[in-house]
Amino acid sequence: MATTSDEAAIRRVLTRWMQLDDSYADEEWITGILTEDFVLHAGDLRVEGRAAARELNDRRAAGPPRGKHILSEPNIEVNGDEAVAITDYLYVTGSAEAGYTITTAGQYRDELVRDPAGAWRVRRRTNTHMSVPAGAPS
Repeated sequence: MATTSDEAAIRRVLTRWMQLDDSYADEEWITGILTEDFVLHAGDLRVEGRAAARELNDRRAAGPPRGKHILSEPNIEVNGDEAVAITDYLYVTGSAEAGYTITTAGQYRDELVRDPAGAWRVRRRTNTHMSVPAGAPS
């Protein structure tokens, strides 16, 4: 049975992950939030394990400055030492010329497990980007 403290702990993990990612604190979220066997699915992208997550973030670090994740309240289902959280998100970037722009919108489906120390960790994330309808204004 889920407890309020489990749901609050999971909410903190998911929020902290995006805050650390937005702040370039990659090693902290990779080792502190992900399981060793973490898997990410995002469209055609598949990342397996912490080492692959590091490689992906090394490539991102060489690119444009990171933006900011804006998260909805997650829908969390806890079943013992496992949980699923579904969170909608927006990703916002900014520049002096263009101001702030929503560059991505979508939904995260995270599978979490409680580790032996009692901390919640993300085992799998599926990132589904929202598609832009044909003919939508840009």
